[in-house]
Amino acid sequence: MNSSPNPIAVFITGAHLDVVGRLNSAPIKGVSNPGRMENVPGGISLNMASAAVQLNLDCAIIGPIGDDLAGAQVRSAIFERGIIDAMVGGSKTGTYTSILAPDGSLVIAIADLGIYEKITAPSIFDHHRDALSNASFWVLNTNVSASVLAEIVGEKKDGFGANARIAAATISPAKAPRLAPILNAIDVLFTNKLEAASLLDRDDLENNVDLGNALQTLGVKSGTISDGAGALYWWCEEDHGTLSPPRPEKIASVTGAGDALAGSVLAGLAKGLDFETAVKCGMMAAKLTLQSDGPVCLQLSWESLAG
Repeated sequence: MNSSPNPIAVFITGAHLDVVGRLNSAPIKGVSNPGRMENVPGGISLNMASAAVQLNLDCAIIGPIGDDLAGAQVRSAIFERGIIDAMVGGSKTGTYTSILAPDGSLVIAIADLGIYEKITAPSIFDHHRDALSNASFWVLNTNVSASVLAEIVGEKKDGFGANARIAAATISPAKAPRLAPILNAIDVLFTNKLEAASLLDRDDLENNVDLGNALQTLGVKSGTISDGAGALYWWCEEDHGTLSPPRPEKIASVTGAGDALAGSVLAGLAKGLDFETAVKCGMMAAKLTLQSDGPVCLQLSWESLAG
């Protein structure tokens, strides 16, 4: 297990196995489609931490993982990438199976992530209190239930981990509403247009600026709302703006680009960058990840993001 006395960013769950299917040609429904399959260690926390740790942010991943072959593959990747492995063995490791068209776009995905639904807040604090007490960021995601997220935030409001900032990612439109009860506790939010609309349950908000304003009104201190190849909206306290994503030379896979953006933004904030500059670096990390075959680009550096 990699170890460090002071992990700076602690990612609360979100490391599992990505099963990626790549079609040879445009998908045809109802028939067999030729292609190839591969297993890649992934999950939102592993992907985010893999970006952040390359940018000199100490990272730890906590939560359950299976004592199985998939879990061993994930833990091997955690070790190789220099991330602190603070996970606890348990039931079956989660899998996220995605089918990608030849242009890298997502056709369909199946998230078999029942291991996260069994998490309780006491289990998090019983096993990981030391890591959380030393953290500058608690990084949440919606793989766990709304009640567990609320209990985790409640511990912080009661004074534990008082120096930590809370970052959160929405993951999917279906799970995004799990953050609704804790919006006023979130320091940094990473979401996209569809997920933000689902989180707010507002059909009348048609653009990222309106969505961002609504989230800020509800207490989210800073954040980003992406929209695929469209403009990204960001805000931080009184500052805000829109940024056009840099165009990749190719798109090998859309999986992991948003995670790279989020991990790089956290690394930038830890480095002392202002929010807009950190987001620009994150967008460059997303571009490089889009050009990579897997969900993680392992060639990130501050120099590579300067472009």
